Amino acid sequence: MNQNKVIAFEKIDNAYDLKAFLQHYGGMRENKGFLHHYTSLSTVISLFKNRTWHLSQASCMNDILEFTNGDINKWNKLFFTSFMREDDENIGMWSMYGQPWNKGVKISIPKNIAVDWLTKEYIRVFEVDCRTKSTNDEISETLYRQPFLSAVAYANTDRINRKKEVEEVRYGTVRNSNLVECTRDPVLTGYIKDEAWAYEKEIRLCIEFKNAINCKRISLSIPDEVLDNIILTPSPLFEGDFMQELNREIEQVFKTKESLFKGKFQLQAKCDECNYVNLQHQLS
Repeated sequence: MNQNKVIAFEKIDNAYDLKAFLQHYGGMRENKGFLHHYTSLSTVISLFKNRTWHLSQASCMNDILEFTNGDINKWNKLFFTSFMREDDENIGMWSMYGQPWNKGVKISIPKNIAVDWLTKEYIRVFEVDCRTKSTNDEISETLYRQPFLSAVAYANTDRINRKKEVEEVRYGTVRNSNLVECTRDPVLTGYIKDEAWAYEKEIRLCIEFKNAINCKRISLSIPDEVLDNIILTPSPLFEGDFMQELNREIEQVFKTKESLFKGKFQLQAKCDECNYVNLQHQLS
């Protein structure tokens, strides 16, 4: 591994340099751009009320392939939450994470504010009850390393035998074919996923413990500077008065933005309106 500089993505030929590349670009401080997290109104309300951000282990996430490919010993010490690094609003992300549609919300944090939070602030870490999602005891700072941001790479490792392709890893539009079996390399546990997820353009907020702990979910304290600079975008299909619902629960001045797709997107298919479908519903 090169200790002095980050190697260009297409020239990387080992897992350690790929990990260094992803940590470098994920944690780079930028004066423009945001990190976006698609979620629900109830999660937003909880975040502002409790002033904490929840992170989970991979076994609680939706990509079972990534979990089974990764090193279980590393997974037991790693917690993370996910953001999208692309500023363009994404219908796919609304569909996957901004659910239910009528109460979905996108949280946007300026990248420079997020980096400052994780590198300059003292961050308190708490255990979280997975069932109630309530905050429990604070975890001693001697048990974990400083939280950090990392980008994610995407690979076709798990499909090349079926398609007879060359194994490739990609980051953005750049591709690399120098690595072998990279999704199963223990060094890259938490840093690489199947290419089917590439549309998410993921950056992860991670915290790694020195040893495994008896907990699946934790939370990090959020300072005022982060909360005050968050921009909230309600789903294009949000129902009700978004600001009214927020202010009913939280006394705070919020920054908001209207969805690009508001009034330009619908879920109902035309065939749902046809007489045949309506008749079947009446008979069932």
